[in-house]
Amino acid sequence: MKSVYHPIAAISTMGAILCTLVSPAIAAEMWSGRGQITRGEGRGGYVRLQLAKNGNNITFYSGPDQGKRLRLKHSSGKTRSGNLWRVQKCGTKLCITLKQSKPKSRVIRYLLKRSQ
Repeated sequence: MKSVYHPIAAISTMGAILCTLVSPAIAAEMWSGRGQITRGEGRGGYVRLQLAKNGNNITFYSGPDQGKRLRLKHSSGKTRSGNLWRVQKCGTKLCITLKQSKPKSRVIRYLLKRSQ
């Protein structure tokens, strides 16, 4: 059987392969800011939080769940430590509410800005 070579097909195939290899992966967005303790121990105090958000996945770089990862479902998720996180986009910022149950019940509301 005789093989048929189509230069246009070869070029478009190579182009598709190169685009796949060169296109950047979706990078995580870095966010940081402060929050205020609105209920529980330390009420009225301020704390800082830094995290990376990649779609529905969050990696905490500071705060009570530092070093842990969280997958959000419908804008909220619970860590193994029992912390309930709710994340919402507020214009160009992230509004985050943390409900801690351990060691004592506490609520912290964060407002994070995207880091460069």
